Amino acid sequence: MSAILDMPLAKFQTYFIESVPQYRALKLRAVGRGVGYLAYDMPYAESLVGDPVTGEIHEFAITTLIDAVCATAIQTRLDRSFRTATLDLRVDFMRKSRRGMDISCEAECLRLDGDTAIVRAVAHEGDKGDPLAISTGSFAIIAVRPRS
Repeated sequence: MSAILDMPLAKFQTYFIESVPQYRALKLRAVGRGVGYLAYDMPYAESLVGDPVTGEIHEFAITTLIDAVCATAIQTRLDRSFRTATLDLRVDFMRKSRRGMDISCEAECLRLDGDTAIVRAVAHEGDKGDPLAISTGSFAIIAVRPRS
């Protein structure tokens, strides 16, 4: 069983989100988790707008959300916390975001194979059937060695 699934949500939020400056800047919130599954929300903010005319959120902010959820979803399949590094992340944008809408992202860790994980994710505005982006990525799992 994953140690982070037993962690209270407030502690999870502090450890996996608040400790990372860019995640904190995006105001990411953990909203769901299970074995191999994780969901974060990113509230709409004017500071994240890429096009002031349409009010759409910049794709880089959405990509950062997707990367964060994918990397952390891996942790839900591990018996202890490891570092992860993005090896490859393909993001296919299906449409633009809408002004004022929060963005949710759900990720599923599909496979663990030694020191590599494969994850897929969907970013949406509340309806997974109308995605903003779909993604597949591979991540390195890095054992943290104690200092001598």
